[in-house]
Amino acid sequence: MGKFTEMKFITLFISLRCTHECNHCLYACSPENGEDMSLEVFEKTIDIAKKNNITRLTFFGGEPFINSEIFNMLCCALKNNFDLIIATNGYFLNNDRIFKMFYEETHIYKNKIVLNIGYDEYHKKYFDPINTANKLKNNGYSVLLQDYCDDSLIISEHNKDKVNLLPTTNTSINCCETGKYHSVGVLPNGSWTICPPSLIEFGNIYNIDLIDLVSFKQNLPFKCDQGCTICLKDFNSYNKDFRKLRRYQ
Repeated sequence: MGKFTEMKFITLFISLRCTHECNHCLYACSPENGEDMSLEVFEKTIDIAKKNNITRLTFFGGEPFINSEIFNMLCCALKNNFDLIIATNGYFLNNDRIFKMFYEETHIYKNKIVLNIGYDEYHKKYFDPINTANKLKNNGYSVLLQDYCDDSLIISEHNKDKVNLLPTTNTSINCCETGKYHSVGVLPNGSWTICPPSLIEFGNIYNIDLIDLVSFKQNLPFKCDQGCTICLKDFNSYNKDFRKLRRYQ
């Protein structure tokens, strides 16, 4: 498969809703805004990942645990032997009943799970997850506390109006390791996105094969060394090229 072997994981936007409404959020997630991924879309993505020998999934959002199908999704992914990164704010896992459900569904697979929990001034404004993080660690889970104040910020079309509320506008962060590997995302409605910091749709999982999507992505002039924010400015033109290419195939 050539360069396609550099594909390490797929990011699944389990929900674009969130319990929080952080100023830094590049998707402008909130309790009211955004949609949840259906179990049908999730299972289709699992099939695609298995077909293409991808072994790791990122559960992303928004807040994944806001999706009512989250435990069915966790069970499906783990029973299919995927390694999981779960990006969460920890709010729901602070609830004893939900934590118990999570433990019962996942504890025998805990060595395959890493929980990335936001722990910074943006997230702590709504909820301090330190007790949740410690409880997970005490039960044998791998937990990474992420202080996004120490990272550069990504400015997108969704949070650009809040730049004046952010402590820094250094936007040099890149999430693709300067082109060393390729990741793609699946949005709640089943659309592909060729860069997880973007919500721009590039076809969908029902009519665009993953290897075709990655082949297209590999030929794009990404400005990885200048940071994701710079790349995102070109995404609309990338999408026009993608639509033009599909039209004549």
